[in-house]
This record gives sequence, C-alpha cells and structure tokens, in this order.
Amino acid sequence: VSPSVRARIMSGFASPSPPSVVGSLGIISRTEYIRLLQQALVHLGTPQAALALSRETNVPVVAHASASALRACILEGDYAQALAIADSRSNSDDKSAPFPWRDATCALEASLQILQAQYFALLADGKLNEALALLQTQITPMCASTPRLTARAHRLATLALCRTPRDLARAVGLYADATNNSLVTPSTRSQAALATTSTSTSTAAAAAATTSAAAAATSAWDHAAARRKLLEALRRLAPPGVMEADGRLEELLEIAVAARNRARVFVSARAGVGLSLFDDPTTGIEDVPSRTRQLLEEHDDEVWYLSFRHDGRMLATASKDGTVALWRIRLPELSEVGAAAANNDPSTLPPIAELACRLRGHDEPVPCVSWSPDGKYLVTCCEDNDVFLWAQNTDDDTGGGGGDSERGVR
Repeated sequence: VSPSVRARIMSGFASPSPPSVVGSLGIISRTEYIRLLQQALVHLGTPQAALALSRETNVPVVAHASASALRACILEGDYAQALAIADSRSNSDDKSAPFPWRDATCALEASLQILQAQYFALLADGKLNEALALLQTQITPMCASTPRLTARAHRLATLALCRTPRDLARAVGLYADATNNSLVTPSTRSQAALATTSTSTSTAAAAAATTSAAAAATSAWDHAAARRKLLEALRRLAPPGVMEADGRLEELLEIAVAARNRARVFVSARAGVGLSLFDDPTTGIEDVPSRTRQLLEEHDDEVWYLSFRHDGRMLATASKDGTVALWRIRLPELSEVGAAAANNDPSTLPPIAELACRLRGHDEPVPCVSWSPDGKYLVTCCEDNDVFLWAQNTDDDTGGGGGDSERGVR
C-alpha cells in the first residue's frame, strides 16, 4: 500500500476526540478496553505491538508502575521488597505515592497476605527459625490491633508444628487463607512436640533425617503456584484496573462465548467442529431435531416412562411389560458430527444408545422410574404398589453388558 493510500485509510479512522466508551451499548471503558488489548498482545508474545498501540492511543501499557513492580517482586519471591511497595509504613523515607489499595483495611490485609506467604515459603523450605522470627517480629505485632487478627496469628503459629512441606500443604489447603480452622490436628501437634523434645538420637543423625525428609517432600509445595495465588488475593484488595488478572481478555471472551451457546436451544450438526468468534449462530427450524436417529426396541410392550440420569450417560425406560431397560448413552464426538454434516448423511453417526441391562422383578407394568441425585440408585414402581430400589453393583455404569438383573430391594 502506497503512503498516500495508507494516509487516507488512517484518516478515515482518525478522531479528533476519541470517545471515552466503546461498543454499541456504551458500557465499555475505552481505556480499560485498550489495556486489555495491550495485555493480550504481551501474552501473545508481541510486546512491540502493545507498545505501538500505546503510542497510537496514548494509553500506557503499565498504568501503575508500583503494581507492576509489586507483581515482579512476588513472582521472583522477593517478599521483603514486595512488602516495601505494598506497605507505605515500611518505606516512610520513600517519597513516592503509597500503593492505591481500596482502603486502610485492605492495605493492612495486603501486608498480612505478603507476610503470610513469606512465612509459608520459609516453613516449606525448612527454615523454621527464620519463619518463627518473621512471625514474632512482624506478623504478630501487625495482628495485635484486633482479636480476630490475633487469633489469626495464633493459627499461623500452629503451622510451625508441621513436620514436612506435605503436611504444611495439607494443613493450609496448599494456598488457603490462614483463617482455616482445621490447620493442625492434635495428633500432629503431639507428634511434632515429641519429635522436637526427643534427645534419644544423636543430633547429627536427626539433622540428616530431617534434611532427607524435607528434600523428599519439597515437591508437595508449589512456590510458583502459591505466588500466583497471592497475586490473585492482592488483586481483590486493589481497585479495579490497578492489578489486572492474567488472561482477562481471554476470560471475558470465554464467558461471552459460553453464554451465547447456552442460549441456543439446539446444537445443529451444521455448526461443524469448532466455535468461531466471528460467528453468531442462530437456531432455525432446520435445527430442531426432526429425524429419527435410533429405535430402541428391547421392550415387549408399550413404553410408559423414561428418565435420563443426571449426568446424561444413562437412560432408564419403563414398560408395560414389567421391565426397566437401562441404556448407556454415548454422544458423538464433534469430529464425527462435522464429518456427518459435511457428507449430509446423519446415518454415518454411531448409535447413541446401547442396551446395558434389563431390570426384572416387577409382576405388573412399571409406570415410573427415578434416579437418585448421585446417579448410583434407581427407584422403580409398578401398579401392584411395589417399589424397588436398584443399586449399582460394579465399577461400570450399569454392571451389565446387555444382560438381565433381578437384584432389587423392595
């Protein structure tokens, strides 16, 4: 494209005063929209494109330098510097503006979250003395303001009794908040106390055993995942837009696509094998199920009732012949649907229902069946006022491969 043509094209998009919102409804902030685009471009590996977008729109790639620095420190495990950025009280000599938390309560909670994460990391690495020093000199004084925070500090102290990183991970749910009430069991506490006070073995042997056990269990604590969890907790304490969540644009697109497809009453085979962001599918009369895909012909008389299991993988059909048939349901794969749609031949699709077993035991017609919420039990009733409860008796969905069963509980 020649420079003159390019200039005419760009002039068509130019606006002397760009609007503050975008979209037909006028509810999307232009600045936030551009920042999401910049974040997506960086995550796609094209930071130069993000910088170019920033120059064209005058929207900086990093809206809050302090938030970017805080994120970098946490991902690197530099909790001391992260605390200095997050807590204005710890850097009173710094003339920069304090971190923009929502309020003073959120600022205090952010500092505690960082210290708590550092405390967990020290315990997971086997640095018990450093962890206890951190708890005594920083966490406990900060928690002395309210009874709730004091109780939180006490619960954190009990974590020092965990003997391995695996025990620590289990006690806190790996990354759970310290307000969890079931941090350490009495048995764990007593065992840890015995291990601490025991002097029957030599110091060198005990140290070697402790080091070996810690090394074997280190994989139970994921430092990188714990840091990402900390970032998510801090993001909720800051105003919107200060600390953007990773992949926010992708998350919003997935929510929109999922909502759009939930609104579709029927899924047509013409939809193909994938979902396109450029497609706005609609449901027409041609998408309404109108072809017989399969005939289920195992009953000897009229079928009076049917019920799908809650997960959709089993179908129970009740008949006038006094039996209940269980059918294993297999939905075709998207690739199979796409191939059938391309050939305009639904008959190439595999059968949807396969007979799993027949339940016998009723002497009269069966007018109703019902699955339990967990899908493990089936209740059947018949016209002679008998109600049978059927239970799954194998690891398979039905316990049968087309056979009969008479093992019901009346």
